[in-house]
Amino acid sequence: MNDNYNKDHKDCDESKYNECQNDMDDKKCCNSCCRWRPGSQGPQGIQGETGADGESAYGIAVDNGFEGTETEWLESIVGPQGPQGEPGSQGIQGETGPQGIQGETGPQGIQGEPGPQGIQGETGPQGIQGETGPQGIQGATGPQGATAPLIYAQL
Repeated sequence: MNDNYNKDHKDCDESKYNECQNDMDDKKCCNSCCRWRPGSQGPQGIQGETGADGESAYGIAVDNGFEGTETEWLESIVGPQGPQGEPGSQGIQGETGPQGIQGETGPQGIQGEPGPQGIQGETGPQGIQGETGPQGIQGATGPQGATAPLIYAQL
């Protein structure tokens, strides 16, 4: 049935209402079955005032018999952990980020173990002749030597 059909008039049926709709102009009512005929939509009305804040979900729970603190209520509405989902597909490679700043120098490390002995290196080239040193001091007198005939005889 048409939404504009006046349900207060029980003696009118929908066919009479539809006849009325077809015969009348936009502002007249044709009979007692129809009080008005819809016209074009009017302009937007002004914004109404903001309403008061509604009650919290916790407050509604308390009003409906919940006994406990808000924290206890929040814990009571958390369900169990769900099963692990399937892994997603590999994402695309992201762009390389900018170079980071130089980090601070770390502390000195401990002394390492000595390495093995290396192989003998090659002999270097002959150095240049050094300067003659100063005259040394006089040495002590030595013992008397043997005479020439005695040396000959010992040979």
